[in-house]
Amino acid sequence: MLDARANIVLAMINDCKFSSDQLIYRGEGNSSLVVAIQPTCQVIRLLKSDAKKLRNANDVLTHLLQHIDFNRNVLPDVIGEHLFSSPQLVYLDSQQLDTIKSFVQDKRPSFRLEKTLTNCGFALLIADCCTIPRAIDGYDWTQHSVIAVEIKPKQGFMPNASLFRGNDMLRLKSQICRFGLSQFYKLQKKSIQSISSYCPLDLFSGCPSRTFHALLCLMDNPQNNFRVFLNSHLLFDDQSNLDNLRSVLVRFFSVRRNVLAKHFKVNPMTVDVANKATDPIQSFASLLVQILTEPLCDDSKENDCQPKIYRKGNKNDYKHMPNVIRELENLDCQQHYVFYRTFIEFFEKIITNTNISDMSSNQTALQSMINDNCGQLDNFMVIKNKKSKLMATDYHGLAQCRLHAAKQPLICDSISECQDKNLQHGLPVGSILDSILRAQQLDTIDSFIAVELMDKLFLKYKALKHHLSLQGNCLYPIDPQRPECRESLEKFILQNAQDLDTLWRFLISLTAKDCSIMIAIQHDDDRYKNRFVQSSISTIHVTDKTNGRPYLCRLSIIDLDYKPACKIQRMLHNDRRMILAFLSSIYKGKKCHSTSQNHASGDETGAGVTADNLRMEEQLADYIGQELSQLFDPTVIGIHCKQ
Repeated sequence: MLDARANIVLAMINDCKFSSDQLIYRGEGNSSLVVAIQPTCQVIRLLKSDAKKLRNANDVLTHLLQHIDFNRNVLPDVIGEHLFSSPQLVYLDSQQLDTIKSFVQDKRPSFRLEKTLTNCGFALLIADCCTIPRAIDGYDWTQHSVIAVEIKPKQGFMPNASLFRGNDMLRLKSQICRFGLSQFYKLQKKSIQSISSYCPLDLFSGCPSRTFHALLCLMDNPQNNFRVFLNSHLLFDDQSNLDNLRSVLVRFFSVRRNVLAKHFKVNPMTVDVANKATDPIQSFASLLVQILTEPLCDDSKENDCQPKIYRKGNKNDYKHMPNVIRELENLDCQQHYVFYRTFIEFFEKIITNTNISDMSSNQTALQSMINDNCGQLDNFMVIKNKKSKLMATDYHGLAQCRLHAAKQPLICDSISECQDKNLQHGLPVGSILDSILRAQQLDTIDSFIAVELMDKLFLKYKALKHHLSLQGNCLYPIDPQRPECRESLEKFILQNAQDLDTLWRFLISLTAKDCSIMIAIQHDDDRYKNRFVQSSISTIHVTDKTNGRPYLCRLSIIDLDYKPACKIQRMLHNDRRMILAFLSSIYKGKKCHSTSQNHASGDETGAGVTADNLRMEEQLADYIGQELSQLFDPTVIGIHCKQ
C-alpha cells in the first residue's frame, strides 16, 4: 500500500501511451533501464528491483520523487535548466509493463539479467536527447538523419595534494585521475578487457589537441563511456566494430558538391580531395571538439544562460564556487530539513541499527560501517614511518594525469594559447564542458574528508538524539513536524551549517561526476537559405572546420541522478579499492619483469615462482613504502602501460 503521498502525486502523473513496435531499447545501468518511444521523442526510465533499497512501491515512489525534486529545484541553480530535461512522473499499468518486459527480454546484456524491473508501475518520462525536435525554431529538420553521441566524461579534475595527509595512499588521487585508477580495478574484476587510454583531464583541459586525443581514445576503447546512435538506434558501443562507425560516418561527412558550391563557393575539386583524404573518425572527433567547447550563448546573454551560482564570480576562475544553498537565515526549520534531510535520514538509519543503550558511547557506528570490509586494505593505505619523494612533493595545480601523460605525451597545435607547460587552456565560459566541470568542482574536500565530516556530524547528532531520549521525546526519528523536536533540530542544523553545506555540495558534485553528455547532430545545409532560423540556448549552429559544412547540434546533460548520503562512504570505499588495484598491478608488473629476466639467465625455478607469488601480498606493503617515489618515473609507468 502506498502512503498518503501517493494521492498528492496523482496530479503529477502524465499519460504515456505506446505499442511494442514503437519502442527502442536504449540501454541500462545498474539501477535502471531505458526504452525510447520513437514517435513521441521521449524515453521511459524504469527502476530495477533492489531488495535492499526498493522493497515496495512506496520506496520506488519515494526514490522517483526525490529525483524529480532534485532536478527541478537544485540542478537549475547548478548546471542551468537549458541543458537538461526535467523528468515527469508516469504510471504504467500491468499491460504496459508486460509489453516493455517482453520487448527488452532478448535485448538486455547477459550480465544485467540478474536484476529485473519493478512491478509497481511508477517510472520517469524524459525527453529523448538522441533526437532534434521536429519543429525546433519553427523549421522541420526531419529531412536529414540524426547522429547522436553519448559521452560519460567522468571526473575532470584531480584533488589538490594539500588535502591529503603526508602518509596517506589516497594522495595518489592528486597525481592520477580517478578514471585511470578505476581502470585497474575494473581490469582486476574482469569487467573490462583492457585499460583505456582516455583521460578526463584531457577532455576538460580546454586544449584542442588534448580534447581531440581524449575523444579518439574513447572511440578506440569506448567501454560504457562512449556510444553513438543513428536515428535513435544504437550504432556503436563497446561491443561494436569501429569500422561500422567509420562506414556510416563516411556517408554522413560526404560533402555534397552542389550544396557547397551554391552556398559557400567552394571549389568542387577541393571537396572531392577532402572527402577521400580525411579520416571520418578524425573528422568526427574534430567536430565534437568544436561542439563541446562552443559557448552556448553570445557575450550579451552570457549572464542569463549561466547557472545562478556562477553569475557573480570571476568567469575565468573555475574554482570560484559560491554557495549552492540559499542563505540559511532566510529559511525556517522545515526548509532546512528539506535540504539536509538526506543526512538526517542516514544518521537515523544507522541509529536504528544501534542499541539505544549505547547512545552515549563515544564509539561511532558510522565509522565501523565505513570500515566494513576495508580492514584488509589498511596495511596498504598507510605507510608507517616511511617517507618518499612523492609524498613530499606538492602537485598543486597539476593539469595532466601522470599516468596518461607518461603513456603518450601530447603536443598542442596552439601552443601560444597554453597557460602553462601542461597544455591547460581553460574551457570557454558557457560551454557544456565548462558547466559540468564547475558542478564537479563543488567538491572541495574529496571523499575521505567528506567521510570525516559525516562521522563528526553523526556523533553530534547521536548526542542530540541521546539527550532527547533522556527527556522521553525521541524514541522515534527526529521530525521537524513534531514541536518537541523542531527547536533541537533547527539548532543542530544552524550550528553545523557549514559542514552540512560542504557535504551537500559534495553530493551535488557526485551527480556531475557521473552524468553523461548527449549531442544530437544534423546537417544544416539550408541554414543560409533560411536565415530566420534562430537557435535556442541548448542548440547551436556549428560549421565544420575541415569541410565548411554547417550542422545543427542539440546539447543535453543526462543521468543527473540524485545521490543520497550513503554514497559518500561508498566513494571512499571504492577509492581505496582502486588504489590497491593500481599498486598491485604495478607491483605484479615489476615482479613479472624480474621473473622473466631470471628465467632467461636460468636462475629461477617454477617452485620459486610459486613461492614468490604466495609472498607477494606480504611484500606489497613494504614495496609501496620503498618504491613509491619511482612510480611516477615516466619510463616505469610508460613500460607498464604498454604491457
